[in-house]
Amino acid sequence: MSDDYRERLQAFDRGGPREYGLARARAMLAPDAPADVFDLVAEIASRTSRDGVEAAARMISEADNRDLLATLACPVSVFAGEVDPVVARERTDDLVAAIPGADLVTITGAGHAPYLEKPGEYNAALGTFLSRVAA
Repeated sequence: MSDDYRERLQAFDRGGPREYGLARARAMLAPDAPADVFDLVAEIASRTSRDGVEAAARMISEADNRDLLATLACPVSVFAGEVDPVVARERTDDLVAAIPGADLVTITGAGHAPYLEKPGEYNAALGTFLSRVAA
């Protein structure tokens, strides 16, 4: 388990679900995310169980889908927030490179939840992708 997930588990143990949710929202979103988005993400994250955090840690540290990604034969766009504090840009670039023909859509000013932080931009980009693959 990574140090990041050990810290998350310790934070969960110290503060319980509500504090954990608030901490995750602070760690995931762009600094200028709207208050209602912050509240929603904090509320959703507060529903996470300790077992769920442990399962996520195990998945992140043990799953390796790189071979599977190379076999994808469908259109793929990877959507990422420009200021995502959770997933480093290099990891996003590695994901795009691992999928034949994939492209990267960066949502300006968004963190780890661009579909909530910048829904207009996200939906427009998704619409563009869907129109392209439906043509």
